Parts: sequence; structure tokens; C-alpha cells
Amino acid sequence: MAPRKANQPQLTQEQIVSASMGLIDEVGLAGHSMRRLGAELGVDPSTIYYHVPSRAALYDLIVDEVLSGIDLSVDDPSASPEERVVTAGLEYRRALLRHPRAVPLVAVRALRTPAQLRPIEAFSRIFFDAGFSPVEAMIAVDTCGTAILGATNMHAASLTRSEHHEQETSQTDFTADAFPPGQYPNLTRMLPAGASLGAGLEFERAMRALATGLLALHAAGTLAPSDSEIGGEAP
Repeated sequence: MAPRKANQPQLTQEQIVSASMGLIDEVGLAGHSMRRLGAELGVDPSTIYYHVPSRAALYDLIVDEVLSGIDLSVDDPSASPEERVVTAGLEYRRALLRHPRAVPLVAVRALRTPAQLRPIEAFSRIFFDAGFSPVEAMIAVDTCGTAILGATNMHAASLTRSEHHEQETSQTDFTADAFPPGQYPNLTRMLPAGASLGAGLEFERAMRALATGLLALHAAGTLAPSDSEIGGEAP
């Protein structure tokens, strides 16, 4: 590590994270580098490492910043479990889409810092309040997290490909006209509906279906795996 020069400006970790977020918002993760970040901050890249020990540590701070935008106060304990799950999912998605180019980073990180664990704790509380056992809550939280991150990552990618679209559109970026006549009759019938559905509404319906299904499996006693399933070989 190069020694600090006397004329180099003082930095804070907050300034580094803010500049990193701005850079990712502008050029995406592929364009983000310590060299370019140093240029944005007006310092030698080595100076950054006095405040952030590694690129991995910086990525954790960026994920913290994205997830800190989740407003946990939207949860209403008096609402039905289904509504609480849907509301939490929509809020998680809203926070992620404030920085769509950073969503792929959130999707692949192992969530472990206090800021990253807050939304997981919030989802866990919803399912425990609904009477789920620990193993049921684990399945439900993992399922919701995978669905939210997966769907939002796909939508974020479509947004970054279409920067000038002001209105959310469906994930579908091809039309029935692209298919040879009669080859995909069911897709041909379905795709026109996607043009007017909208990614936000589609996500809300998916979260509602997911919540309804998890709650129904819990009520039926079939969400948690049996002892024979746990002890058996994985399929």
C-alpha cells in the first residue's frame, strides 16, 4: 500500500460509498473500478484502501446502502399475513429498484451484515407471527427472498437496457409475431397480455400467490419436510 501523501484530501467511508453508488448508477458494475472511483473522488486509488480494506468490503457497504433504503415501518402487524408478505415484498423491490444497476450485486452477495439482515429479520417476524415453525419460517423466508431478488434482478436488467422508458413494462421483450405460425400456439395466445400487464403488477400478483401458497401449506401441515425427507437422499 502506498503511503498517504500530505496533499491528498481527507476521505470518509461515507464519501467513498456515495461515490461508488453514483458510479454504479451511471456505468454499472462492469464500469466500476477502484481506478475510476479514485478519479471520481480526486484521489489515488490506493488512498481508498485506508478507509475500505478490500473490494469485497466495499461491495458489502454498497449492498448495505441499497438495503438501508427498505422502509420496515410499512409492516402493519394488524394486517393479514398475506398482506404483510405482499407489502414487505413490494417495499423490498421498491428499494432495490432505486439503484437498478446495483441489484445484481445484491442478488449474489451472502447477506450477513446488520443492514443486510434487517429485511430478513422482518420477513421472519411475519411468518413467526403467523404461527410458522422455525423450519417453516426458513423455507418461507428463503423462498420469498429468492423470488424477490430473482424477479427484481430481471426487471432491473430490462430497465438498464431501456433507460428512457418512463413506464414499467413486462419482462417480455419479444412478441408473438416473432414466432413461425402455429409453432408456439400457447405463447402466441399469452404474450399479447404481457404488453399491458406491467412488471409491478405482475410482481404483486406473484408475491400474493407465493404468500397464499406458503400459508396454505402451513395450514395443511405440509410445508415442513418430514423426517424421512430430511434423512433421505436429495433428488
